[in-house]
Amino acid sequence: MKQIKSDTISNIKQIKNLPARSGVYLFKDADGQMLYVGKAKNLKKRGAQYLQRLGIDVKVDSIFESSATVDYIQTANELEALLLEAKLIASNQPKFNVLLKSGQPFVYLFISSGKLPELKMVRSQKQK
Repeated sequence: MKQIKSDTISNIKQIKNLPARSGVYLFKDADGQMLYVGKAKNLKKRGAQYLQRLGIDVKVDSIFESSATVDYIQTANELEALLLEAKLIASNQPKFNVLLKSGQPFVYLFISSGKLPELKMVRSQKQK
């Protein structure tokens, strides 16, 4: 059985204490360097998803093994969180973030067709 580091246990406790609000979460190493930045409509629910994937998902395991703390920044809404996430990734270049590092456009507005069109934010240009 794999032994769990004390930092991982600390991260689990920090994640369990996230608020049920929108915002960005930041996994940081012992020196305070950002390793991963993510956004959430509900930080508490998003954190629970990470805990469910712990031990199953290699990327999640790597993030937990490398990080010493989990911080968060609350935002007024999901759109604000999305913009803050992109800004933090572009300026800090976290090790585990792959998308948004290049500064390329990151959000597209998708208008569905039909009797009652919907307006959605998407990251894929394929949904034109």
